[in-house]
Amino acid sequence: MRRFLAVLSSVAVALGLLVGVSTPASAANLGTVTVTSLNPLTIDRPLVRGEIGDTFSLSVSGSVLSVDGSALSSGPSSCSVGCFVFSGTPEEFTIDSAGTVAITDSNPPNGSTTLTIEIGGGDSGPTDPALVYPTAYLNTNDGTCPGARMQVTKDRPYEGFDDGAFGSYIFLPSVCFRDGYKLGGWARSADATTSEFKSGRLIPIGDESFTLYAVWVPTGVLITYDANIGADSACIDAAGNDVPAGEGRTVTELNSETLASSAPCAPDNDQLELIGWATSGDGPVAYALGGPEAFDAGSRQTLYAVWQPTQTVARCRNVLDSEFRLLTIACTDFGYVDVGWTAELDVLVFNTFGRDAALEVPAISVPSDLNGTLERLETPQDCGPDKTLPPGTSCVVRFSWTPAEVGFLRGFLSLDDVPLTVCVSGQDECVRTPAGQGLRGSATRPQSSTQAESPSIVIEAERGFVDGEPGITVVGRAEGFGDSVDNVDFDEVVPVLIDSGLLEVRDSDAQRLRPDGSFRWQFKTRRELAVEFVSEDFSVRSNRVTLLESIIIAGERGVVRGAPGILVVGTAPGLAAGEKVIPWIRFPGQAGYSKAKARPEVGADDGFFTWERRTTSKSYVFFTSEDGSSVSNRIVLPGA
Repeated sequence: MRRFLAVLSSVAVALGLLVGVSTPASAANLGTVTVTSLNPLTIDRPLVRGEIGDTFSLSVSGSVLSVDGSALSSGPSSCSVGCFVFSGTPEEFTIDSAGTVAITDSNPPNGSTTLTIEIGGGDSGPTDPALVYPTAYLNTNDGTCPGARMQVTKDRPYEGFDDGAFGSYIFLPSVCFRDGYKLGGWARSADATTSEFKSGRLIPIGDESFTLYAVWVPTGVLITYDANIGADSACIDAAGNDVPAGEGRTVTELNSETLASSAPCAPDNDQLELIGWATSGDGPVAYALGGPEAFDAGSRQTLYAVWQPTQTVARCRNVLDSEFRLLTIACTDFGYVDVGWTAELDVLVFNTFGRDAALEVPAISVPSDLNGTLERLETPQDCGPDKTLPPGTSCVVRFSWTPAEVGFLRGFLSLDDVPLTVCVSGQDECVRTPAGQGLRGSATRPQSSTQAESPSIVIEAERGFVDGEPGITVVGRAEGFGDSVDNVDFDEVVPVLIDSGLLEVRDSDAQRLRPDGSFRWQFKTRRELAVEFVSEDFSVRSNRVTLLESIIIAGERGVVRGAPGILVVGTAPGLAAGEKVIPWIRFPGQAGYSKAKARPEVGADDGFFTWERRTTSKSYVFFTSEDGSSVSNRIVLPGA
């Protein structure tokens, strides 16, 4: 017996804090209240009596519960603002006062029920000895241990022994089963992959209750696929539902012949795609989607999804209008850009020297405030000494612009301050774009040889943000006066707003022309309107651009499908019923906004729409129409 007790003593030392001396369990634990997720919702104990500070657990299977009432708190948070109980994870609550608590099922047809809290003794107190005495529990962790005793309470008789002292130990079974696995021992964590205690041993019960979990070792290869999406970012499953962090963003497969070709869920960003699997959260692709499985038998592997933008290069061209005038180079609606994203710009360079000539474009000088890098690229149509052009024909100069920051980029790609020089190959005969003109407007048609045309003003416009508020941005150019745009006979152009047939001439917003005749104007407004520009003497008018009324949104925190989230409502008066809007969302620490996959439809009643997202993070949100012609205000929703 002494030898046997000595072995038990060494096991007790191995348990450490698990069997250390501590305050004995008290009757302040009032047991467990179980809710069954049925229609209607049922509760096994609709009344709990106790004292302030007493605790009890609330559990549910197959659903998520919302618990609302100031009589209870969970951890440091009062349930007056809502608490949650997730399937398979009992939540401990503390009694703060007497009262009634509402319990609502995340599955709407099941409805809700109530739990009444009374202060004072009664028959709702603990009757299970395990709530009073330290108790040891065994959890088979998805396996089975036939005939094993799974719970032993200290100082209660151990079935099969006459000596009551054996009620101070629990036996760890060794005959246990689980398909595809073998029992490797027992541990204090359900996620343990190595054992702390061997099977077939007696473990002493100290002054605290504890649980030991079966540790299973795969007989084949066990692969865990991780969606690799941050806890603060939405992850959408195949059914279109948001998967909260910790609720299915990983999937484990045993003995599969090939690797998975899809992730457990995907980012709520339609500009990202799955390209392979990595062995770390920030690692490169190590394994192809759907590739053969070639790991050692008995090993455990975790593979992380690797996502990349679906668009990495945007091609922007300088185009000619019907009168063969060059319009502004513009890349619009870039969306989310990642590291390595570039915009390529093809600039047409015309031979305006009046004779056959090969053209060269010397190295460009890039200003320090360009917020990115600009490089010259080679193309088959590139200008160069080996390409002789007849007068009036053109060659191509291609540039690559890489932004200095990743994230959400939107609007016109403007390279106003990058000068461009065109020379006859091998000679000093050159022309240079005027300061401020750069790669826009008539930059590809040297100013010294611009042909005379009818006076005109050409504008382009889009909705966007102006100093953080909804507004419009207009870019334009005046040309065709005299032999060059430098000789234009007006120095300013004036914006004209047309709203419901009424004209508003904004003299105070007159825009002084740059040397190349270009200009840029911004104006804060949410309403639908058309815009034109006119010369100071009103003799020349631009084309007219109509812009839809801005989208207006508001939001608040709430419960989304049984979990904390954000709720957004909005109106899009300028859109027809059935048209869709695009949500853009950003979380703290992210470089830019991402485009959500959801596309709320605009209703017939004043363009009303709604959108929701499960998240506990602080969120920055705005909306656009699908064509980008209408943009909402931005809202900030606090974290849960």
